[in-house]
Amino acid sequence: MERGSSDVEFGGETYGGATTYSACASTGVQPIDRKHLARYTLSDRALEIEVLGLFLEQLPKSVDALRTAQSDQDWARAAHTIKGSSRCVGAWRLARMGEQAERLGGIANRRACIDAVFRVEVAAEEARAYIVELTSSL
Repeated sequence: MERGSSDVEFGGETYGGATTYSACASTGVQPIDRKHLARYTLSDRALEIEVLGLFLEQLPKSVDALRTAQSDQDWARAAHTIKGSSRCVGAWRLARMGEQAERLGGIANRRACIDAVFRVEVAAEEARAYIVELTSSL
């Protein structure tokens, strides 16, 4: 089955009709808080690029771990990782989506998990695209 824009994979299955959410760009809020990142890296541009690169390297793995969680512990670990790493770089929307996923407490409510994965994927893509654009200009 080809994934559409509102399809989401969870637990090895693809589900359609996930709730859609407006893109961060429509709110005027940047996906990465540059002031926070500068404080975190002591305004060292090379360090900013390195930290963002590490974040980009790990992000797909963390999102995939959330998507494929087979236990409550797997879910909690992946959601907590997304929340924490996103906070480090100032990706507040993505951190909020990770926190909301973490609050689910596990995989028992499949519909809520599907929606949470979709929200995380959208926020992660916004952050990824912004970082790619940002680091190409630094």
